[in-house]
Amino acid sequence: MASPAESPDGDERPRAATGPSEPQILHFGLRQWFYFISGVAILCALLARLETVGALLVLSIVGLVAAHIVGTFLGTKLRDTSAEVAHWKARPGSLDADTPVAVPQPVSLSELRLPETTTLAGQGRGVWRTRLAAVIGALVGMVCGAAAISRFAGPDVTAAGVALGAVSCGVIGAWVALLGSNFWAIAREAWRHAHRDQ
Repeated sequence: MASPAESPDGDERPRAATGPSEPQILHFGLRQWFYFISGVAILCALLARLETVGALLVLSIVGLVAAHIVGTFLGTKLRDTSAEVAHWKARPGSLDADTPVAVPQPVSLSELRLPETTTLAGQGRGVWRTRLAAVIGALVGMVCGAAAISRFAGPDVTAAGVALGAVSCGVIGAWVALLGSNFWAIAREAWRHAHRDQ
């Protein structure tokens, strides 16, 4: 029987040069796929037995947990394989060489030709606006939540239930107001900066 390094007629074949193997960031085994498919099947069975509101609640919680797990997994995997990726890009004949952006010796910032900075980095001075928007959003959410619960639930909900629902709506209102105010501040500043460059 001929060895892997020999041809059928007995002549030795040249061995292929072994270099660093390409890092596999998203590589899963059968065990991981089994757990994933089992979890999806259990989730689908649970959603089929719940009503619409309960199914949406469970689906939202599972989605948030899954997003957190996926983000943590990708960050950890990229951190652990960074040295392997750099070694892979530095192999002979690589078409994607990982060259450093900055030179090793000390240089001045003007010599690096960095892109022009925007005013978005100085948005810390508008913290009081963000806090004010969060407070207003919380108050509006609490009032609207208490009014909606009293309107639709009526005497079926106790005062403690109305208060708890109002606080929950206040938290949601503060969160929505915080997102809206930050998005508006960033979009407005980016729009002004774009028009100043024209």
